[in-house]
Amino acid sequence: MTRPIKINLMSFSIALTILIFSGLSISSASAQTGSRIDSSAYPVLSLWLAPPGEISEIRRLLQTGHANDAVVLARNFLEQVKYNIRRGDETHLYFAMNALCVALTNAGELDEAISSCTRTIELYPNHWQAVNNRGTAYLVAGRVGEATADYRTALDLQTAKGSFAEVIQHNLDLSVSRLSGT
Repeated sequence: MTRPIKINLMSFSIALTILIFSGLSISSASAQTGSRIDSSAYPVLSLWLAPPGEISEIRRLLQTGHANDAVVLARNFLEQVKYNIRRGDETHLYFAMNALCVALTNAGELDEAISSCTRTIELYPNHWQAVNNRGTAYLVAGRVGEATADYRTALDLQTAKGSFAEVIQHNLDLSVSRLSGT
């Protein structure tokens, strides 16, 4: 049973790292965004989101092992964002859609996660984070070839060098090694 959560769309600020699977750590402190798959075969996902209260609460739920509650909140947040779009405010749509993608992946609802990620990419084709997160959903679903293609695309879209590119490259290397059976 989920408990009601107050929604506050006004508390929007930029940049938050969300660690999705609790109890697991990223092997590099420089990994600040996107999905990162730990080579020990347990995924560690992180996502770059702007943290209105809903995103912070989704993060808390995922870190405490309440993936299904996070999915419910992400869906509710997306519906509220869609309502605001009808009123002319599209600011939060990408973040809400990407949060739902990651929450669904964490909850093991991989077909829906892939579909959600794909819808996000269709609307925001130049956002590498959504492509990287779909790659993670593919990889967790065992669709390694598709994961590899997404990681390559995400790496092409992510133009800055440094930790973001390193996260994607790590994921790409892992998917290529799984694809080749090594």
